[in-house]
Amino acid sequence: MSTVFISGGMRYYWIVILLLWSSNRCHSF
Repeated sequence: MSTVFISGGMRYYWIVILLLWSSNRCHSF
């Protein structure tokens, strides 16, 4: 299995999720 590719993809995925979540919090408050 390509563990490096999976970890890199998950890292990018979590960064996008955190950005969307923080932007939603800013708009909510």
